[in-house]
Amino acid sequence: MSFELQALGHPTSDLKNSCIFLRNRLTGKRYAFGHIPEGFQRKCNDSKIKVSKTENVFLTGNLSWDSINGLPGFILTVSDQGLKELGLFHCSDKNPILEYVISCWRYFVYRFGLNLNVQSLSNEEIFDSGEILVQSIGIKPDDDTHDKQIDYDKETYYLKLKKFVSLIFPIKVQPDYQSKTITNIELPKDIKNVNISSNYIITPKSVRGKFIVEKAKELGCQVPHFKKLCNNESVTLDNGTIITPEQVLEPTRKFKSVLIIDIPTVEHFRNTLNFNWDKYSDNYGVIYYFINESIENPLKNKEFIEFLSKFDSKVMQFISYKDYVPNSINYDLSFKLGLKWRSLLKDYFPLINFNNEPKININELIKDTKIENYKIFPFITGQELLLKSGDDGLTINDINGKFETMKDYEKVYDDEIKKIGFTKILSKEELFTKDEYEINEDSSENCGNRVITKDDVETVVLGTGSALPSRLRNVLSNIVRIPHQSSDGKIEYKSIVLDGGENTLGSIIRLFDDNEYSNESGGYSKLLKSRIEEIKLVYLSHLHADHHIGLGSLISEWCKLQLLKPEDQREKLYLVTPWQFEKFLKELSIINNSNIGSKSRGNFIDMGLIEYFSCDEFNLRYNDMILPEMEQVKFDDVRIEDIGKIKNKPILVKQNDNYERINKMIQDLHILKFETCYAHHCEYSYSCSITFNINDNSNENFKISYSGDTRPTFRFTKIGFNSDLLIHESTLDDVLIKDAIGKCHSTTSEAIRVGALMNCRKIILTHFSQRYRIISEPNVIYGRLIEMSQEGKRDNDVQADENIDKDIIMTDSVSNTTNNSSGETTTAIDKLNDIAIDDGEKIKVRETSESMMVKDRKTFEEKSSIFRHELTDGMKENCLKMELITAYDNMIIKYRDMNKQKELFELEGDKLNLLFENETKEMENENEEEGEDEVNEVVDNPKKESKKKNKKNKKLSNINDNEGNSKKNVPNDSTNNGNGGSDENDSDSSLKKRKL
Repeated sequence: MSFELQALGHPTSDLKNSCIFLRNRLTGKRYAFGHIPEGFQRKCNDSKIKVSKTENVFLTGNLSWDSINGLPGFILTVSDQGLKELGLFHCSDKNPILEYVISCWRYFVYRFGLNLNVQSLSNEEIFDSGEILVQSIGIKPDDDTHDKQIDYDKETYYLKLKKFVSLIFPIKVQPDYQSKTITNIELPKDIKNVNISSNYIITPKSVRGKFIVEKAKELGCQVPHFKKLCNNESVTLDNGTIITPEQVLEPTRKFKSVLIIDIPTVEHFRNTLNFNWDKYSDNYGVIYYFINESIENPLKNKEFIEFLSKFDSKVMQFISYKDYVPNSINYDLSFKLGLKWRSLLKDYFPLINFNNEPKININELIKDTKIENYKIFPFITGQELLLKSGDDGLTINDINGKFETMKDYEKVYDDEIKKIGFTKILSKEELFTKDEYEINEDSSENCGNRVITKDDVETVVLGTGSALPSRLRNVLSNIVRIPHQSSDGKIEYKSIVLDGGENTLGSIIRLFDDNEYSNESGGYSKLLKSRIEEIKLVYLSHLHADHHIGLGSLISEWCKLQLLKPEDQREKLYLVTPWQFEKFLKELSIINNSNIGSKSRGNFIDMGLIEYFSCDEFNLRYNDMILPEMEQVKFDDVRIEDIGKIKNKPILVKQNDNYERINKMIQDLHILKFETCYAHHCEYSYSCSITFNINDNSNENFKISYSGDTRPTFRFTKIGFNSDLLIHESTLDDVLIKDAIGKCHSTTSEAIRVGALMNCRKIILTHFSQRYRIISEPNVIYGRLIEMSQEGKRDNDVQADENIDKDIIMTDSVSNTTNNSSGETTTAIDKLNDIAIDDGEKIKVRETSESMMVKDRKTFEEKSSIFRHELTDGMKENCLKMELITAYDNMIIKYRDMNKQKELFELEGDKLNLLFENETKEMENENEEEGEDEVNEVVDNPKKESKKKNKKNKKLSNINDNEGNSKKNVPNDSTNNGNGGSDENDSDSSLKKRKL
């Protein structure tokens, strides 16, 4: 038996923290040690690590949001991949802080069938997995006062929060159970993050020595004795002689220990170095150090050098520290795809920041020190060590790690771009030359005679995928930069964020961190600081994780920049979200209450800088039903046995409740009109339309409409009528109209139809199913616009009245009503739940009555209700003028330049299909087995090959359905969703090119 150690995620701009995977090469079981940051599961995909084999996760360091913000998505993904049990550990001295963090997810996470075993370990506690022993070592900070601050009953809190976790991840569900009944209980506000840094000593269990058959026979043993001797039991021969195991077994083979040390803050540094690590093992083979960037150049610290020298010079020591490792690209396939687009559309695709050389070379630092001849290495993604039993138990498989170099990227240009013979492409030098960006100086002196128009609006597309991150495409995230010119000529940009999936902040840093840092900017580059400070409004369409997991980190970073300013110069960040998100942020901010003041980025959210509004406060239907918030019951007032059973009590959102604060936001952001309407997707999901004044002198306005995730709805076309820009989800091909209806998403033609009915000028299509690898041929899209422009009146046209909408049944009030057929008492919100669910029998009934696979265009339009609304002559004429973009990740689009993509496709045609052949092939092969086990450790199995093939086919056909409830016998509850908004449960296993 042997174990493989694989490094994943050295610190970079978009993957801040590190992790180690320990894999048993015989059983395939994996153990993760370290942090689970945003972008983690995507990096696992890129490194071809099968996370579904991960049985236990041991979190290191202290618990802060930036060290575990990838954990919700990771857990949901492994659950969807079939994992039945997952252990989650942290050394918090039995304080239930980890259970508290998971309970914060109850608004958007629900998975039936996964046993999430959460354990808060005590100091020096040993966990026995059956094949490895893991000993937790908790290090407290220098100024530890946390135990004195805890004045609550830890045991009671632990039991209650444990119940929350069990209801979020239930194994068995009662028929009447609805998981949203735990969203009406507030979490305790007095809980404390104990700020203990978790470290681990890992020792695989010893391997019994080989049984020496010949020796046993010489001693007179018979075959029936062999089993007992192999089980370390003595046997007595017929002549009375006692044979002990030591006489017939080779010596037991032991493994070297693996030590993982995490130093998260300056306050933990000294106590970590002073700890007696030799007390627990005298046979370390490898040591990993995870050191936060807030600690200044640790290898310049004499105490740290002295600490490293205490271990044997043969021990391999790896240091994960930002300045010691390259800021290399993490998602190579996506980056190469962007390079190809950039070679043809430079104005759309900037060169993202990367550097394959570390800022500081470790060898130079340790030269002429007492550890010069020690095995000290930087921690690099892809490093692999093989841990075997015996004295010579550590073998280096790969010490250099795995990341692409500039030569690899230049090869893409030479071998895949240039050879195709495009009419016009960038030179290699231009392709790899960093773009220059203007920094918003917010000063009238720098404006000259420039006049701002709507052409200056800029859309930054950070992610375009649906459900979960993939190698090619991250999950959804958009930023729209809105300019404003005041009457004195002063120009400033104010950005709005429209949903923010996982790693939104990382993508922003990659795009805008120009590596030119200033002490005056608090360690930020001027450009990055400017882009983050520009953000004034965050809008969240719904609570699916692929739309909001990245917002916490982004808001945290924004708050940190504000706190660098004098108090009287600090601004407010406006949030317009479903009501549950405010609760989540407030609860989340508590876990970092002991980290305020830390130098590391993203460690806290200052809720005093946030102005929050519910999406319903801007709902068009003020005189109709507004979905209520739920009254919160105090944590201390709830008995353990009542958790999950307390009846919801609605709190109605009233018009103009926050008139003064809303008016302040409208003035600050130069908003003329802000409207939302219900989307047809899940409970508390919304579409929005916002009109901005962008020039006081000309009174020029800009209207943007954003669909969020939704079936096409006519009410959205009403609030968004005459939009300048529509950003609409386009999850599936028209041929999958049945799936689109079942999963409450839109197809391409439906999204375009919404734009036509909206009479909008320009459309950005985004949120594509991850089953589609490459999306091309917008000429087909424009062909559909031409078809719409030539529509005649249909025989069965229905009047353009919003009451026709079958997407959501609205009621007149939230008062109780009685179902005449059953006599059951229901409320308006219950009726909405019944029609807006993502799974279950009701949706199946709707599919049966409303949808079928498309056989022709006429059939498709009959099945899609949005086509029942007739286009006016003006709308038809506008279809011929409309400009349309198919979005890709890391795309920056000036409003004036939106026709360039169409021009490129008209110019290059089928040549573009050749450009992406390699990406398509790579994605088709991405599910190959990650490597062969050792031949001498695996018993040959004639069914093994067929099992592998079956497993691969199953994987290909299971593009996860994370968006609604798990596809098992679960209660219909649309508020508890998965990683992210999945759109699909692929019955089509092909990894195909989507032709729009």
